[in-house]
Amino acid sequence: MDEQCGNRRKLPGIPGHPDGRRPVPGNNFFSLSITPYINASIIVQLLTYALPPLERLQSEGEEGRKTLNKITAIVSFGLSIFMSFAYYLTLKNKVSAIKYTTGGYGIFAAIVIIGCFVAGSMLVMWLGNRISENGIGNGTSMILFAGIVARMPKDVGTAVELMFTNPQKYVFVVPLVGILFIAMITFIVLMNELNAGSPSSTQSVWLAESSTAARAHTFRSRFA
Repeated sequence: MDEQCGNRRKLPGIPGHPDGRRPVPGNNFFSLSITPYINASIIVQLLTYALPPLERLQSEGEEGRKTLNKITAIVSFGLSIFMSFAYYLTLKNKVSAIKYTTGGYGIFAAIVIIGCFVAGSMLVMWLGNRISENGIGNGTSMILFAGIVARMPKDVGTAVELMFTNPQKYVFVVPLVGILFIAMITFIVLMNELNAGSPSSTQSVWLAESSTAARAHTFRSRFA
């Protein structure tokens, strides 16, 4: 059972625009992207210096790395559930984008929405792991890079449009953000090359990836 929304069809209870005519921008199956996995990886990496059991696992070679990866996946799953629930509450209370919010239909809609967000995040994490295991490259970095590149034309177009429509406010802000973005990427690449042979290089890569994702999200949020 679905409702006709122009040329689109929307399942009841699935997040959409309050007027029912178009979906909320950026709200889809992959809304969480790989963010829970990045956060979980950083948490586990930092805990290896604080918890002796995790520190021993880190020094056990390949087997220890596999165990840490499993722990990271579990933490990532927990974070994805928490973030999905928070996202659902935002859509429900702040955006009013959910049709069914009470009773049995409301509970079912909440389960479906949260489950979809979690499944999307886990699928992205699985794809990243498969890319890494097949030797193509760092799966997490490649997914982050693909997402940034895919959004770049739209972001640049929006930034240029803002410069011309409101030059007093954005004529200096947009170039400054662009320069900082390029400088940050250059710094990350240089630090990654310098730490390539260092035992702490893994943590540096993860921190660099999270910084790139956060900066890209800030850039999109500012000019979207």
